[in-house]
Amino acid sequence: MLAVNSLPRIFFDFHTLKDNFAKVSIVIATNRGIKYVKQNYQDLFDIDTLFVLKDSGYPIQSVLSEDIMSLIKNINFGKDLNILVFGGGATLDYGKIITSRISQDLVKSKVSVNLLLVPSNSGSAAELTDFSTIWNYELSRKISFTISPLIKRFVYYDLAPLKTLTRQDFIIGLLDSISHAFDSKISNYKISMLSNLALMNFKEGVLLLSNLDSKLEHEQTNDFQVISMISGMCISTTKTSLSHALSYGLTLTYGYPHGMAVGIILKELLLNFPDRFKDFFDEGLLASFLQAYEKLSFDDFAGLPRAKIDVNQLIRQVDSTRLENSAIQLDDLQIKTLFQSTIKGLES
Repeated sequence: MLAVNSLPRIFFDFHTLKDNFAKVSIVIATNRGIKYVKQNYQDLFDIDTLFVLKDSGYPIQSVLSEDIMSLIKNINFGKDLNILVFGGGATLDYGKIITSRISQDLVKSKVSVNLLLVPSNSGSAAELTDFSTIWNYELSRKISFTISPLIKRFVYYDLAPLKTLTRQDFIIGLLDSISHAFDSKISNYKISMLSNLALMNFKEGVLLLSNLDSKLEHEQTNDFQVISMISGMCISTTKTSLSHALSYGLTLTYGYPHGMAVGIILKELLLNFPDRFKDFFDEGLLASFLQAYEKLSFDDFAGLPRAKIDVNQLIRQVDSTRLENSAIQLDDLQIKTLFQSTIKGLES
């Protein structure tokens, strides 16, 4: 039987969070993120709070090579070490891994390590999962870690950062959330409640994608955050599967943002193998996704791919572990056919 992971405690109101969460000792964020948290969450910090700069959203090398304990040797904290991570999915995952290492090193001292995750955008749902992903571009590999079960996790959903997203970043995050729901629905793990929740959320994601205007409205931003959260609840148990397993080469080797890459693969799956998904989704719903996708524009990424796409390279970067999570299996020839269709679509 599949064990359901414990979800973090969730806050939607800053005053409630502040009343329930002690002072933060470490903040991990990008330079832009640190500026934001200092302006908006200062009630959580004191004069000894350490701000750790995360150079970029996507780490080049595994963070496990860093001297993690050097981060905390000069911090004065009691029985609780509280760490706040603010940023997108890659930054949240980075912070989860650092916090996991700290908790393991402090286990003998009986210090309680509390992790407060604040997503600056939505889509990845990294704040809800107990696994972390590092995109190692030098090795052309996606490396996954399971975070320490010793960590107590908290999440604060703040709509304000989402209001600063460009429409294109919004769409990329939404495609990731839609793909999370899709992968959960076709997962091997037959948990009826999660399956129904994933299907409902896939519908909501497609509906939002279909109705996006040129200007993002407050209600759409709120819906986006909810869709991301529910998809995150699903994949925290089922993990990702088919669309994610096939997408990683597009990100690692050819530079397509992750949400965009899984959206591309999802489109190609539905175009190339429509009959394979009839037992999971209504045909009209899948047609609605394809219609909405065809209206999208990714002008900011017109220079991609970084190099001419090689179908064999994409095949080598398929994540077999995620592939095994899927109830729908493709053979080697079908995968090659899908990638050939993907390349043809991107080149056109």
